Amino acid sequence: MARPKGPDGATLDAHNVTMLTRPNGAYTLTCGQCGATWAVTPKGGRLVPRYWQCPNECNAAPAEPAPEPAPAPAAGFTDLGQLPAILTTAEAAVLLRIAETTVKDLARAGDLPGAFKLGKFWRVERDALLAAILSGKGK
Repeated sequence: MARPKGPDGATLDAHNVTMLTRPNGAYTLTCGQCGATWAVTPKGGRLVPRYWQCPNECNAAPAEPAPEPAPAPAAGFTDLGQLPAILTTAEAAVLLRIAETTVKDLARAGDLPGAFKLGKFWRVERDALLAAILSGKGK
């Protein structure tokens, strides 16, 4: 990877460094943790590796990233009692955590407990599907 031609704002932010450009083309960097300042002069038009590192080495590692938020419950199902008695293939797919087309394929093959055709649409009986899930067995 090529070295940057000038200070990268994202890198400076990640290491808690602020920058001041000087008229001679050099940069004065200031550590946001200890307040130390140091000059960085590009060599051959490029910055030296680790130009952002504080002389006191207090910013050597970037700040810890914020933890990812917990995923939302699938399709709003926080309680199995909220499920309707007859599920659509989309609702069954969310419950099983598989693709809706897979639900339809399983229903056609007769491998999805409680699946039946209603007109041209597949539906799944909630209680039969939950019983199969809890028992750990398919049809």
